[in-house]
Amino acid sequence: MKNYTILILVLILLSSCASVYLAPNGEQIAQHHQTVAILKSDVSYKARKNDDLNALNSSAESSAYEFQQEIYKWMLTRKSTHNFNVNFQDVSETNSKYKKAFGDTNIKELATEEICRALNVDGIIVSNFYLSKPMSNGGALALGLLTGVYGATNEAIVSIAIKNCEDKSLLWQYDHKLQGGLLTTPSSLVDALMRHASKKMPYNLK
Repeated sequence: MKNYTILILVLILLSSCASVYLAPNGEQIAQHHQTVAILKSDVSYKARKNDDLNALNSSAESSAYEFQQEIYKWMLTRKSTHNFNVNFQDVSETNSKYKKAFGDTNIKELATEEICRALNVDGIIVSNFYLSKPMSNGGALALGLLTGVYGATNEAIVSIAIKNCEDKSLLWQYDHKLQGGLLTTPSSLVDALMRHASKKMPYNLK
């Protein structure tokens, strides 16, 4: 019962101050997407004075793949309930094609057109996680509750976006900032975020 109450409080907080962008005719454009790729997440931490930067970078790289996998699994679950009308490319295939085409080049250094061509998809999903501390299994992130009983306040800034491959434009974007002290995992963070964000996505069947 206690865990259920905590989850409800988290979801209330998540739904209270998110920013959502949908391009003009975004829903109509999205209906023509057949396959979408979910790229490796971009993860960074707020470095403190005595932090080991090499360790932080290593943790961020590990967490980047964890978040990508969790978003992919969440999308498949959503699709299985017949609420999404688009296919999602397997992340192993996405990462393999990306590696073959671009090596270790950062996604931010590439044009949408280049990525779309290499992955052969109709759209790409990119995500950014700015975390105040590493998680336990690849990093540690604090989600916020309404009290400070779980420790000092921590912060997470999250952005998830869909880019349209045909015209290389931003189709949809969801931004949110979280604060608090409840430690969580990539799985629980993505689940809490996507429960709200997915309702605003243009892939929902009407």
